[in-house]
Amino acid sequence: MLAGNVRWLARYRHPRCAGRAEIGQRLREVFASPAPLLATAERAGDRIAVLPGLFHLMWQQELVADLAAARLGPTTLVATVGSVGGAR
Repeated sequence: MLAGNVRWLARYRHPRCAGRAEIGQRLREVFASPAPLLATAERAGDRIAVLPGLFHLMWQQELVADLAAARLGPTTLVATVGSVGGAR
């Protein structure tokens, strides 16, 4: 599971996937505490604009999820690094 999720996120490693700075900031705000990936990302804006930035921040390990537990999906819990009580 982990390898598949990391391969998926690797597609979003290029800085162009980050999108506008305000999208990244909004994603950090809405994921300040663990929340489901899709519903919470949609609170940050249009999913077409937001999801690449979300996956880029996950690749950068600014937003984290348990990548070993299950395939990334709409209900995967995502949070900022500091909100899950650990360093990278």
